[in-house]
Amino acid sequence: MKEAILQNDLGIDEQDWNINQSTIWQPSSLTGKKLENYVKRRARGEPLQYILGTQPFGELEIKCRPNVLIPRWDTEVYTAQVARLVKRDLAVLKTESFRIADICTGSGCIALLLHSLLESSDAAVTNGGPYVWGFDVSQHALALAKDNLRHNIRLGKLHQQAATESVTVIRSNLSKRLVEISNPSDVLFDVIVSNPPYISPNDFRIGGTTTKSVRKFEPRLALVPPSIFLDEVVDQADQFYVALLRIAVAAKTRLLVMEIGDTEQALRVRELCRNVNDHLVEMSDRPAKTVVEIWSDDGGVIRDDEAAPAAGSVTSRISSQSEEKAEYRAVAVWFSVN
Repeated sequence: MKEAILQNDLGIDEQDWNINQSTIWQPSSLTGKKLENYVKRRARGEPLQYILGTQPFGELEIKCRPNVLIPRWDTEVYTAQVARLVKRDLAVLKTESFRIADICTGSGCIALLLHSLLESSDAAVTNGGPYVWGFDVSQHALALAKDNLRHNIRLGKLHQQAATESVTVIRSNLSKRLVEISNPSDVLFDVIVSNPPYISPNDFRIGGTTTKSVRKFEPRLALVPPSIFLDEVVDQADQFYVALLRIAVAAKTRLLVMEIGDTEQALRVRELCRNVNDHLVEMSDRPAKTVVEIWSDDGGVIRDDEAAPAAGSVTSRISSQSEEKAEYRAVAVWFSVN
């Protein structure tokens, strides 16, 4: 923790630290007082990322602020997995551009890492893009996502054109309108990725499964779905997945990747995806032929159907099975394309 404070917060390099550390950490010094304040905040359970102000996410440095969800390592794992799949498919897809939507973008970590991992690939340059949109209802999140875009450009971790051409952040309230992006026939996405609110109100309450630190300091808006039911037979914790499935079909998406909370939720969401036609009411004339996968935090994939998706679709090329101790982290749906 000392090293992080020195480098990120106080701008003291390692040489100064080695020479002057006997005085730097005196309680009466500026550094000592700041450290004492940090320790008190941490003792109250405040996340270290809010205290220090940043969190690594791949090669990026993501700023963290209260009112916006903190990026997690497991989110980084499946984001990199999406990038690997897209890289491979960009080389064979004959499209003018490749479009990715990050719904519930929060700090922008998923959108920015995807752009970072894909922007330099030869296939991306040839096909155009990738073009990444980040959507969120929170003004705090949108402001931070835009700040993180500028911050990583300044650090040289993203290309200058990302701010003007390739990455766009937009306010959208999915709890009020199914598709507020635009006319679905005009706005199509090859890939949709989302870390939506997925904690039930009971699990979020004191005595539930949510840790005290998360419950006390991180935004409920990003964690618990609103009590607006798109499907009365679906748990409140899973309501956003219904919306995401509808959006994916309307936007003619090839791949939808949704973060989940645990094994039980992964199995529930997989069942939703298996019965996708039951949850789509005249949304599209496109047949919803799907292959469903559960992705674990060790990079493994459990496929619902070992047969390849229909011709013309993006195809999954990750076939490794998950280790027994791995945790389920995302559900992926591969859609056929007319």
